[in-house]
Amino acid sequence: MDTPINSRTFVTHNGPEKGLGNRLAPDQEKQAKRLIIDGTPDPLKVDCALWTREAVMSLIKQESNYSAWHETSR
Repeated sequence: MDTPINSRTFVTHNGPEKGLGNRLAPDQEKQAKRLIIDGTPDPLKVDCALWTREAVMSLIKQESNYSAWHETSR
């Protein structure tokens, strides 16, 4: 639902601006998305049958050596 700011302006999006708060570089994010879209976790040696939040975090850690991921981030 649009929220009026004043008589001429409306906010038409929800959430933060695109790219704000990203923890991965754009190329790392594209690589992770492609791996997730193209298949299941099993062939990528991620111990999960389906893509869950934990499986995605494991994939990111495994593929990009990303060690600063916070388990409590949502």
